Amino acid sequence: MNAIPIELPLDEALRMIDFARLVAIRWDAIPWCLVLDMDAPVSEATDAPLRRLWIVFDGVSDVTWRLDRARLPNGCLLASAGQVTTEADGGQIFEARTMVPSFDGNDLVQPAAHETLRVHAKRVIGIASGAVSAFSANEIGLERRRAIASDEEMTRVAVAAVQTDERD
Repeated sequence: MNAIPIELPLDEALRMIDFARLVAIRWDAIPWCLVLDMDAPVSEATDAPLRRLWIVFDGVSDVTWRLDRARLPNGCLLASAGQVTTEADGGQIFEARTMVPSFDGNDLVQPAAHETLRVHAKRVIGIASGAVSAFSANEIGLERRRAIASDEEMTRVAVAAVQTDERD
């Protein structure tokens, strides 16, 4: 099932975020980078196959995401395409709306509060698996995610993209 992951044009990666499930926020994948590890549908169809998607932030200076009383055992959904704006100093600000459930004890207070995830970084890079997996209403599971694209394959492409940007 493995097909080599690819670096995506940023605008394409940002569009893929819409209705993606954020399953991990990772500091361990690439030195000095933050990674949003997601399962992203390949289309807007309700049962669209899923692709593994990483949004890589190189040179992170700030992360803001209100998660008051949230529980995210199965990740959270991103409720909009991402947006990146460039600051005067060349840095980038990534923003995406998320659907975050709020709880009071064990009682669900608000099924899907919309909160904005905002990350300030030197640059933002999108990496996607070349392979896809069949749709799953919940998460697709770690074994299937790694069959789509292993952490090592995603990391290899992401590191190359970060190093290429550093040389430019």
